[in-house]
Amino acid sequence: MRSSRRLPHTAAAMLLLGGIGRLAANDTGGDELDALLGPADDAGVAAAAQPTPTDDAPLAVVPVAPLRTEAPPAAPQGGGRVIEEIVVTAQKTAQSLQDVPISVSAIGGDQIRDAAVTEPQELFQYTPNVKFSQGASLIPTINIRGFGSPPLGRNLEPSVGLSIDDVFYGRSTFSADGIFDVDRVEVLRGPQGTLFGKNTVAGVLNFTTAPAAYDPSGFVTVATGSLGERRVEGGVGFGLIDDVLAARVSFRARERDLGMYNTTRDEHGETDDLAGRVKLRWHATDTLTADLNAFVARSRADGTVFELQHASERSLARYRQADPQTEDEPFNGRQSFNEQTYTDRDSYSVALKLDQHLGTLGAIDDVDVQLILAQAEVVTPYRFDTDFSPIDAQSLESDGADRYGQQSFELRATALTPGPFGVGGDMRWIAGVFGMQSESRVSQFSTINLNGVIDLVLGGASFAGRVPTAPEAISALLEQLGLPDDFSDAPGPIRLIPDELANEISINRTDVDSRTLALFFQTSWALTERLELTLGYRFGRERKHGDQSSRCDNRPVCTALAIFAGQRDFASTSSRDETERSPKVAVSYAFSDDITGFANVTRGFKSGGYSGPLMSPSRLEYGPESALSYEAGVKSRLFSGSLVLNAAVYRVAFDDLQVNLFDGTNISTINAASAVSQGLEIDWQWLPPLEWLSLAGSLGLSDVSYDRFVCGPATAEDTDTSPECNPDNDPRPPPTQDLSGRETPFTPRMTASFTPSVRFPLWPRRNLGGVVGIDVLYQGEQYLDADLDPASFQKATTKINARLGIAPGDRRWSIMFNAKNLGGARERVLFVDQPVLAGNYVTIAVPDEPQYALDLRYTFGE
Repeated sequence: MRSSRRLPHTAAAMLLLGGIGRLAANDTGGDELDALLGPADDAGVAAAAQPTPTDDAPLAVVPVAPLRTEAPPAAPQGGGRVIEEIVVTAQKTAQSLQDVPISVSAIGGDQIRDAAVTEPQELFQYTPNVKFSQGASLIPTINIRGFGSPPLGRNLEPSVGLSIDDVFYGRSTFSADGIFDVDRVEVLRGPQGTLFGKNTVAGVLNFTTAPAAYDPSGFVTVATGSLGERRVEGGVGFGLIDDVLAARVSFRARERDLGMYNTTRDEHGETDDLAGRVKLRWHATDTLTADLNAFVARSRADGTVFELQHASERSLARYRQADPQTEDEPFNGRQSFNEQTYTDRDSYSVALKLDQHLGTLGAIDDVDVQLILAQAEVVTPYRFDTDFSPIDAQSLESDGADRYGQQSFELRATALTPGPFGVGGDMRWIAGVFGMQSESRVSQFSTINLNGVIDLVLGGASFAGRVPTAPEAISALLEQLGLPDDFSDAPGPIRLIPDELANEISINRTDVDSRTLALFFQTSWALTERLELTLGYRFGRERKHGDQSSRCDNRPVCTALAIFAGQRDFASTSSRDETERSPKVAVSYAFSDDITGFANVTRGFKSGGYSGPLMSPSRLEYGPESALSYEAGVKSRLFSGSLVLNAAVYRVAFDDLQVNLFDGTNISTINAASAVSQGLEIDWQWLPPLEWLSLAGSLGLSDVSYDRFVCGPATAEDTDTSPECNPDNDPRPPPTQDLSGRETPFTPRMTASFTPSVRFPLWPRRNLGGVVGIDVLYQGEQYLDADLDPASFQKATTKINARLGIAPGDRRWSIMFNAKNLGGARERVLFVDQPVLAGNYVTIAVPDEPQYALDLRYTFGE
């Protein structure tokens, strides 16, 4: 194990706690735990639940109450409970969730903390038609409405955009940096190109973290849980100069086991991470505000979470010559890999946001101008055992560290103008320019060991048509000669060739430089008191430059890599120019003060790029994809405001959908012809007349299929290639299959959640109360591989989580106990064919044993 890489951050975090505790020692305000127990009186909860603006400018991000809360909001004069308004920035202005004419869900920070959510994939189980999977820190997969970036796409642009504190990030891995000290998360479904730009063709995840504050306030959480988890998290806001300069400092430190034991190396996988964020807000003048936001994060994972799902008896017999404990039973937390593996991640971001309120300029009112400058970087060194076995045959390691860096600016203005020719009411405008440059450096060592290759051949390896004398042909010949055809039980591992001659290493590299510039606008025009029309458009240009290569590193020619993995030395340089056009038309109509209908038509765009790293010059580039979306829905507040019910139906048509192909050694990206998604989404929250009960839930129905995909990726049983899928007349093209009319992978047909919670008095004389909550989370059946291999079929799962919370009436502290997956649901999040061993598979499985966490939280200030 890489013990020298471990971080002594738990001790450091405890030192930070001492400083925060001293800041809190003399503070007597605040009730952060309203979401847990409810108010001591109605006036108290009304003050706590109302959104509190943190900036005079109308574009400021406003902290809000969560979509689902376990607290009763303020009671109206009639005596019933009312769900407070939720303010979001889904359209880059502060709006009520009920007024935004798109399908959007919001999850509040209180819900995230109460449910002990520490990973993004846990968070999005509560939102309909959203799937987030992450098996390692560098390969998150996010799908909305059935579309998203395929897994293991190293240089693939995301389909779901990511924004943290108003900064757009070009890689999904940055989502891990928005999950701590979070105020809320918004999920925008459908293309969002008009305001958020390219690579938002499926939707946007919009994170808002807790703001800087003048009054001392904050929290500290200490937690322990299953898999040896230890976690410390905190945040404190305070004023540096009264009414001039405010700050907030937050951090999270965590360490735990991966839940995986490597029998070959006798090692348990471990992971730890440490992250911090600093936010400063400077009120330079009455009209000018400057925000400086910065975060840094470090993650270390020793080991991986892959394990064998299925291996042939012949393969297992060969593996057991190297490690007798090898087995192919997923969900048991055991793997048998000979290589030392790790996945690390380091990231940082610095952003400056200037907000100037100009007021009235002639006939234009309420003018605000904002400038956002940002820089960010993430590096991800790694090492994988790519034969996924105890045999020393293949490995993959980053050459240094994969690196992605970006620099961006956005200059935008908002204003109000009268309707043209005196028609209707005011028009709300937002317009601006966005620019971004990014650099992606992905370079890796691919190593093959000839001794291990012999072992794999004895274990049944078939090199996908690369080697004409595959084991099947050898077996047939031996059978004709009356000789044994299965040598899998021969003594091993094989060591016939000296190590200095057995290893062949290639360096495979893909570097991409990108420059983007875009102009955009959106206007919402109140045609009548009830009818509003929204028009938007974005025009952008992007230029990419790609350098791709593969070369033998440790000898003039890598013969074995060429024969068994198709490696060929090559170098390719090219450029791409693409134009983005993203229009939007939306209408909303208020049927009453509490019911609003909406409809929109939008177009999204996702840029093309460069596959790789590759070991051969095949499928080097892929083109852009686009989507046309139609959506209609209703947003309502019923039963005197005690029930919020939002629903939407949609249809999205994709052209040139980007899909990953894995041919046994290379992962490349191609464009499928077309695909269609249609479905339904419902979010709801209800505070029934029973004062102690709160209910919330969601439902997503999705029907997603390829309209035409003749050159689809092949399963292990497929051997043919359609002529139109081999335009270069490759003598040994990889096999394909026609997936036209078939469903897309990673697309549950149904997702649903149901979250009841009950508050109760625990010790009335001591003003001590409690809350019990249950999460029922359903995810429908789906395929986990692009080739729709039956072995990748994931059955529907229903997870049941429960929590018990206790806190005094002054909400100074709380104890929250969470139990997750009480029913032992078996869920896999990733599925991969074992290279060169057709019919063998590896997977990443979520632990099926219940997981527990105990959080102790102390809050102070307002």
